[in-house]
Amino acid sequence: MSKGKVLLTTNYGPNDLGWGEDMYDLLRSRLARGHGPFAMASHCHYFGLYLIAENISNPTTVLENPHWDEFDAELDKGYDYIGIQLKSVHTAKIARMMKRIREKCPDTKIVIGGYGVGTLHQPVPGDKEGYAEYIRENADYLCREEGVG
Repeated sequence: MSKGKVLLTTNYGPNDLGWGEDMYDLLRSRLARGHGPFAMASHCHYFGLYLIAENISNPTTVLENPHWDEFDAELDKGYDYIGIQLKSVHTAKIARMMKRIREKCPDTKIVIGGYGVGTLHQPVPGDKEGYAEYIRENADYLCREEGVG
């Protein structure tokens, strides 16, 4: 009996800049902001996804901020489960990713987790298109809390 293949991913990129800087560079955009030539830069991995991948026995692939074409090509490899980390600012991107998964891989189970799940029942202002509702109604599983529950 084969184990189901799992893809864990974040939203596709590139992400919008904030203050003209990469908001995902924690040091340069927040902690060491304004330090000019002495500002440090960082790249923080999505350790939660790697932690999950290391603690399940299924074959698992992790993608960090893939470009749309990379994400789309990865779907062709056939996954049984796709877990997506949701941050509330990326609700529209996650809804688009889910629509693409449903088009290409209708039998794949979609799992949505991350702190953005808490905003799906009370969407952030500006969600006039109903992205939060789409995610809530079309995800197979919504992971709340820290995974223990």
